[in-house]
Amino acid sequence: MFCVQLQLLRCVAMLATFGLLVLVTFLCMMYCAFADPGQMMEEPADLEEGALPRRAHKSWLYPRPILRHDHYCKWVHNVIGLRNHRAFFVMVLGLALMGAVGASVDAYLLASQLAKEGFIFQPVQLLFLLHLGYSLALLRLDLPILQIHVGLISRNELNSEWKEDFFWNAPGPGRVSARELDVDEYNALLDADAFVYDASRNPFDKGVVTNCANFWLKSRSDSLGDW
Repeated sequence: MFCVQLQLLRCVAMLATFGLLVLVTFLCMMYCAFADPGQMMEEPADLEEGALPRRAHKSWLYPRPILRHDHYCKWVHNVIGLRNHRAFFVMVLGLALMGAVGASVDAYLLASQLAKEGFIFQPVQLLFLLHLGYSLALLRLDLPILQIHVGLISRNELNSEWKEDFFWNAPGPGRVSARELDVDEYNALLDADAFVYDASRNPFDKGVVTNCANFWLKSRSDSLGDW
């Protein structure tokens, strides 16, 4: 992108913007990979589940429980918790934007060259096609993750809670918890993507605006992540 595509566009502003996007994305990726995700400062004397702050969980990767434990990310080989969750979301968003910009620029340059010169093969066109495939593959991997986490943040639901269906019901007037279903019925509804979110089961859900404001603005320095 820096050496070929953006040079052909001859747009300094786009070159600088894309450079800033890449820098922020990879700084967030490094932070997610190497930062402490939010271990408790002191290990509690009793590590039973009830002794931990709400939303804190033990992880095989760390000796002390992780506050506001969200999930283990295979991409960065680290737990995502209280202190690196925001950086993780920025990383996922940045990767999606990099894929979208890359695919758009490749498609534009390919169309421009074909319009000017017709179907005459040039080596640079192969480079555009390869990078277009890479950008589309990146979007295919990243966009579902971004979509999931946008929903989780808007509901103030952690990935670990979502996987366990703490706040989800079977469809229908009975409002039966997904956790109370038998295996066959659960699998059938899961395959049909038919579970319904029940905000009344989620004591942390304060509405979309408050949930998003807390996620982005609430201080992590002295918090137990139990919000």
